[in-house]
Amino acid sequence: MQWWLGIDVSKASLELATSETADGWQCPNTPEGWQAVVARYADAPPTGVVMEATGALHVGLHLYLSSVGWHSSVINPSWTAAYARSQGRQAKTDRVDARLLARYGARETPAATPVRSPAQQRIVALMRRRAQVVKLRVMNLNQAASAPNPEIAAFCDALTTALETQIAELDAAIAEILASDASLQARAVQLRSMPGIGPVVSTWLLCALPELGMLDSKKLAALAGVAPHPTQSGGRVRRSRIRGGRAVVTTALFQAARVAARHAPYFRGYFTRYMSRPGKDYKMGIIAVANKMLTLLAAMIRHGLLWPQTNAARQASLAVPA
Repeated sequence: MQWWLGIDVSKASLELATSETADGWQCPNTPEGWQAVVARYADAPPTGVVMEATGALHVGLHLYLSSVGWHSSVINPSWTAAYARSQGRQAKTDRVDARLLARYGARETPAATPVRSPAQQRIVALMRRRAQVVKLRVMNLNQAASAPNPEIAAFCDALTTALETQIAELDAAIAEILASDASLQARAVQLRSMPGIGPVVSTWLLCALPELGMLDSKKLAALAGVAPHPTQSGGRVRRSRIRGGRAVVTTALFQAARVAARHAPYFRGYFTRYMSRPGKDYKMGIIAVANKMLTLLAAMIRHGLLWPQTNAARQASLAVPA
């Protein structure tokens, strides 16, 4: 019999429910609790497990379930929220959420979420810290620029120096991990061979989008948050917008696309031709470039190619997108 297990994850506990019954139960969100989950269903494991992405709270459980061979899917919370609305659900408790996740799994049969390697997990943690420090640095620079007197400006300058030192240390730690992992290093070289892809963007793609090269272009674009979603009702058609996806990947690709659209001949041509179509604006053009870059990067990973070896790199112009 096929059945799915839904798990609502919180910091202290896990709420579990199945797709076949109304029963639910709870256990601690600890290694002992994870083991209890597997032991409870050892005789008849579920077809799959569904949980929502919860920052870092779900990571340990996902890694453990994957390590014992269970099909474990980590999904975007907006997907289950939309599913709940489609079912007319108004109540929201941990137990209701767990049942909803189980039914979502049985209905949609989501693919198992790839497990990041230990090196990728470390890099993601360091990259998230780096993003936090960079944000603090920008805030501090803005405060220094509007400091009411030299004394306050001096304090701001001292903090800026400390933050820049930490950024350099984080970059060194990330580079050391990459250098120690031959597979990640080889893929990083591939990604960075594309115009517009630098060390920061390539590192986010390597570790925050492990599905790169594994999914088709549409699914990958949705996962990366660069897939425009149409909005149409009756005779009213609104501009397509991007939504959902992994925010850090979306941001990284957007910044890379801005650089590529300006400086790389292939992508500059793509951007120019896309923008020549009626009703297009700058942001839409950049998202189109980001989507194209992602598709080409996935193909490069699948076929083991560097950018100069691709057909796209040899093209002087590109047909107008359909």
